[in-house]
Amino acid sequence: GVLGRGSVQEEIMFCLYPEMIISRLFSSHLNDNECYIIKGAERYSQHSGYADTFRWSSDFIDTTPLDSEGRRCNTTIAMDALAFNYTGNQYSKKATLRELNKCYCAFVNLHRNEEKHIATGNWGCGVFNGDPELK
Repeated sequence: GVLGRGSVQEEIMFCLYPEMIISRLFSSHLNDNECYIIKGAERYSQHSGYADTFRWSSDFIDTTPLDSEGRRCNTTIAMDALAFNYTGNQYSKKATLRELNKCYCAFVNLHRNEEKHIATGNWGCGVFNGDPELK
């Protein structure tokens, strides 16, 4: 994760929006029907690269509009994925339903937001051994 080793999607996002690191203090292990929502984080940095080539490149002035509470008008939804020892067991009914339910929990209320952009990258792939075609 962001406070350990690694510099891929989640870690880069948390470095660009360092206020999100605080969410780690308030989030425990997520159950299969839970995700957490971070509203209003401000971006502070530009970067280049990914993984081993990730580097800070400059300051960033965030011009995202503010909401009525003074927060940036953005929302980040964090959800965990299952880790698989080998790729075959992710196709089981139990694993597939768990991942679908996790996505449902994360995205069910998107219709309430004005912005409806979703970027999951290869959620649960990489070190979790998820199949990008399934995800």
